[in-house]
Amino acid sequence: MTLANLQNSVPYGGDGVTVAFPIPFPFEVNAHIKVYLVVDSTGIETLQSNYSLTGAGGLTGTCTMDVAPAIGETLYIRRVLPLTQETDYQDNDAFDAANSEATVDRLAQMIQQLAKDISRTLKMYGEVGENFDAGGAKITSLADGVAVDDAATVGQASTLVNAAVALVSTFPALAVVTTFAKTLLDDTTAAQMRTTLGLGPLATSSAAGTTGEVIRGDGTASNIITGNFTIDGTGASAGSVTNAISAYSNNTGAGSAVAVALVKEKKTNKKIYINVSSALGIDVIASEAFNVSLDDGATDHFELYSGGMRVKALEIGYREIGWVTKNTSFTIDLATDLTATPNLGLRKTDANPYNYTIPLNATDAFPIGYVLPIANIGTAGSVSIVPTGGVTLRLAGSTSASATRVFAAGAFGGITKIGADDWIAYGSGVS
Repeated sequence: MTLANLQNSVPYGGDGVTVAFPIPFPFEVNAHIKVYLVVDSTGIETLQSNYSLTGAGGLTGTCTMDVAPAIGETLYIRRVLPLTQETDYQDNDAFDAANSEATVDRLAQMIQQLAKDISRTLKMYGEVGENFDAGGAKITSLADGVAVDDAATVGQASTLVNAAVALVSTFPALAVVTTFAKTLLDDTTAAQMRTTLGLGPLATSSAAGTTGEVIRGDGTASNIITGNFTIDGTGASAGSVTNAISAYSNNTGAGSAVAVALVKEKKTNKKIYINVSSALGIDVIASEAFNVSLDDGATDHFELYSGGMRVKALEIGYREIGWVTKNTSFTIDLATDLTATPNLGLRKTDANPYNYTIPLNATDAFPIGYVLPIANIGTAGSVSIVPTGGVTLRLAGSTSASATRVFAAGAFGGITKIGADDWIAYGSGVS
């Protein structure tokens, strides 16, 4: 027969059901067929024996497995002939065409078999190629290299690496590369090194501060520093002044030099200026009364205001009373009516009666010792000081219980806070 089919092996993917697999090439006897089962995930192949064959001597055949190959397995059916010549020709015998053709067929099948094997070997390609090509496959069972130009195994390379590590570990302590240094040395750009050094947004900042600007923590250039800014002089030697925030000015020409430091909160626009002038001296200017405290405020503080200075509620020096005219009934409000100049007085100037109500301390926390002068200079109509429920209002010179106190027309006096919700009224024309 002729051998137009060059194929001598065929693969089949397992499905866990199929057991009969066609053999699309001729084989002379069953012994010339080898069956292998390969696990796809590992590449491990096993020569099989649990199968039966039909079709020997024909152009095709069938391999029937006892157990169906599973999914994830591949069945390979291959024709493998012994590389021998078994035909014995006798002198002067008649020419046996069938026997001769069978011999040639076996030789052709051997050539096909060898061609298949050669196609899977390490080889050179083309006419001038000088390098062996493994086609992406690994070379296994390789002996350790000996000569300089021998191939080395993974085991040899691992041994060399371990020896190098052991050698480095014997270096003196000063030559040890720390873990942090290693992370810095493997950085390939300056920005990566700045990130390793913990510079945050500054690591990638390209901003450059100009006159009056600084590089901020967010990596931008600005004349505004956001968040808290601390200058720490911890550890400075005694008597040294090495840490400061300066507002500095100089003037070598005509006129004075003035340096200004401003502390301001923008919510209610309260602020303090510290002006230092070569001509005018030093000024501290506040938008309203401010406190000067010692020991983080634990001790009594000094309060500076337009009427002078006091320690908590104790007035020091001359005191001038300013007046707020209130010809209406209202609740006394420290924040709205009396905060511009502490200890303003309230006065009624018309002939109508009004109620001035004292709020609870929880509503409006006047300081204990607060003195509120009250004058009723109207021709008629009283001013009634009404304590909100929970507030005690006493009367000077009397032991009477808390009650509304009345400032008759022409009366002058006031009320003073003597406890959280405890007040006392006093004065002439007060009952």
